[in-house]
Amino acid sequence: MKEKGSSTRRFFKELRFQQLRALVEVAGQKSFAGAAHRLGLATPSVWQQVRGLEVEFGVELVNVTGKTVELTDDGAALADLARPLVAGFDSLHEAFAGRTNLGPKRLVLASTLQLLKNELREPLAEYRRRHPDVHLTIIDRPSTAARQCLENGEADIAVVGLLGATPGPSLVTTRLTAYPFVLLALTGHPVLSVSRLTARAIAKHPLVLPSVVANSRSRLDEVFRRAGVADELNVVADGSNFDLLFDYVVQGFGVSVVSVSPLILERLTSDRHGPPVVVRDLTRLFGEEAVVLLRRAGRFEAPHHRAVTELIQAALKPK
Repeated sequence: MKEKGSSTRRFFKELRFQQLRALVEVAGQKSFAGAAHRLGLATPSVWQQVRGLEVEFGVELVNVTGKTVELTDDGAALADLARPLVAGFDSLHEAFAGRTNLGPKRLVLASTLQLLKNELREPLAEYRRRHPDVHLTIIDRPSTAARQCLENGEADIAVVGLLGATPGPSLVTTRLTAYPFVLLALTGHPVLSVSRLTARAIAKHPLVLPSVVANSRSRLDEVFRRAGVADELNVVADGSNFDLLFDYVVQGFGVSVVSVSPLILERLTSDRHGPPVVVRDLTRLFGEEAVVLLRRAGRFEAPHHRAVTELIQAALKPK
């Protein structure tokens, strides 16, 4: 005999999970419309699901200003609790397929061009040799965009630069290495006559800087702003990768301040026949840019995903 009310309870359990998924998406997209697009729903449906959670828990979860949605403290707390549950449920099919060897094996990794050409080149090549059956997709993006690919479900793993605090509980963060900030200048450039460089001394010269979409640019802007010279900067060129910035310095556009791979630094300092560019360490002024491996929290980690993270960690661990 069917238990009275059982179908009603199942309905509300399913609805509650969809409500939690809606809240998690609203937290990430900061709008009902953006969450609705991600979920393939109408905007009013997402709004109703979040409002349903507010009624159920008896607290206000979101504040709406125009088209922007900000979570309240209660909303952020509930989203943090729900996020690993939603991620775990979403990875259920992947977990079962990995356990039973059903379906093709896939891996999408997002990272920066500098990392892909340097630190990640050997571990990814080794991964291809060991796992030729895995369909590997590599996405080249600046650090912020690569992290967004991971958060949006477009990538399984991201290896990016990180400045400041580690991401919230939605991502698992593993520190790998660090890129120091350095000055690049042509031999004989006046800036090299300064024995103890300051932000103000650097700001007196034409600058070749990472573009505003680059992760490291935020640190440069912060330091120049604290030194009171942000309005005096003469940025004559900017670019999204190191090779371009280096080429502009070689051509005499100006001096550059950039976070750079230790592998590149080793090549620059050992190549006596290369371009006449001098490298000065600026970690005292600008610090370092941490390089981290990011995964989504709560998701099943398939063996072929775990294999690439282990190879990357082994390759980038301190010697």
